[in-house]
Amino acid sequence: MRRIPDGELLGAQTTPDEEKLDRRHYRTRLRITQKRGQPTLALAATVDILSHAAEEPLCIGRIDAADTSWTFMLFLNAAATAVLACTGVARCESPAEPATDAK
Repeated sequence: MRRIPDGELLGAQTTPDEEKLDRRHYRTRLRITQKRGQPTLALAATVDILSHAAEEPLCIGRIDAADTSWTFMLFLNAAATAVLACTGVARCESPAEPATDAK
C-alpha cells in the first residue's frame, strides 16, 4: 500500500524493485537539497533508515503544511502501525516576478 499526494490510498503492493527505486530517489533528493542549500528536517537520517530497511515493504504518506512552506514524508511499516522515518523539505519559492534584462 502506498499513499499518493492527494491522499488516496493505493491498494496494490509495490514490487521490491519499485521500493528500491523510491529509496534511491530520497538519496538523490538529499544530494540535490544539500547542493541547493534547501532546508530539510531529518532527511539524512531518513535516507539512512531507508537504506537499512532495504527489503521491508513500506507505506508512504505525504503531508503538506497548511501554508505550503514544507512538505513532510512519512514512512510507515507495511501494516501502517508504526512510523519508521519522517522527513521534511522546505518548498522552493519561485520568484514573484521573472527577471528581466531591461534597463
